[in-house]
Amino acid sequence: MAKDAASTEAVRRAQVLAELAQTNKAPQDDRPPPPEITTVEALREHLWRTHGATVGTDDPLLMVHTLHQVFLGDWERAMNTQRRLLSQAVAASAQSFAEDARRSIEGFKDEVLTDALRQKSMAMNEAAQLADKAQARFRMLLRTLTLLTTLNIGVVLIFSALVLTLVQ
Repeated sequence: MAKDAASTEAVRRAQVLAELAQTNKAPQDDRPPPPEITTVEALREHLWRTHGATVGTDDPLLMVHTLHQVFLGDWERAMNTQRRLLSQAVAASAQSFAEDARRSIEGFKDEVLTDALRQKSMAMNEAAQLADKAQARFRMLLRTLTLLTTLNIGVVLIFSALVLTLVQ
């Protein structure tokens, strides 16, 4: 029975919270902004206008307001400190990321340049080898042509000598 009462109470609380959530879903744009209350006198005046009730200067409600202002000030200072620390951490992370990216780009650039130079060097070596082979073949052709030319000149001289000996 105690479990049923506890579960019924939990269900009832959940319903109340759901109803409160529904009633608090008024559009934010329709509500006027809260007044800027920075002094006790401004708070007393706001309470008079809103509720038609006067509050004495020694009312505990004013102490709650003062404590609330002090706590809000502390909270705001803490948030400003956290905001500053977060900003510094983000700036440091961004700088570190930029430095890492710069190093990676430099390394990649060096790899690409090294690879390009290696390929260019290989191409130049291959071209030099081909040029050496072409030059060797050209020399061989030149020797062959020189030999053939010498043979032709020899044959012409022998033929001319034969023709001259036959003609005489």
